[in-house]
Amino acid sequence: MTIDPQPRPDSPEHLRLRLWVRLLRAVRPIESELRRRLAREFGFTLPKFDVMAALARREAGMTMTEVSRLLMVSNGNVTGLVDRLMRYEGEQILPGDRLPPAGAGGLLLNAMNIAPELEAEFNDWYDKEHIPALAAVPGVLCARRFRGTSGNRKYVALYHLAAPDVVESDEWKQARQSDWTSRLQPHFRDHLRLVLRRSVRGR
Repeated sequence: MTIDPQPRPDSPEHLRLRLWVRLLRAVRPIESELRRRLAREFGFTLPKFDVMAALARREAGMTMTEVSRLLMVSNGNVTGLVDRLMRYEGEQILPGDRLPPAGAGGLLLNAMNIAPELEAEFNDWYDKEHIPALAAVPGVLCARRFRGTSGNRKYVALYHLAAPDVVESDEWKQARQSDWTSRLQPHFRDHLRLVLRRSVRGR
């Protein structure tokens, strides 16, 4: 039987191993503190934050499989996390009781809170300027707004798109810019933006 010799204390292999062990010891307390702060200050878990950070890397959106590969976890784990992130109860406040269109190829979700002292102006801006401007962009099939009764973000807007890349068009970028938008945007809180692509199983 052949036994591989142990690396010498001053060998590169041994030094790399010692460095790895020290880094691991340093990371664990940092991760524990990060978990505590996310839970205490934002009501968030570290796995949920990892999913959000992964989605934020690509504005055009990612599939569940792409997210799971990036995070090196199973599709089932990612699906469960996204289900919990997306759980939301509220009333549709614009446009009335309109239902979503069938066959949309993409979806943009914007969720946020707003500084309480600006809430009335925020709703005026959203209803009178922002939603009408974006709803008129070519490729936008429907735009809807919701006011939440639960969850950590009070306001949600859903834009049903012919394709996810509608939000990259010049028309979209122009429609979302205005002096009113620029004045309110710094007061958005807990802003969540997701661009999703329709996926059909078996294709």
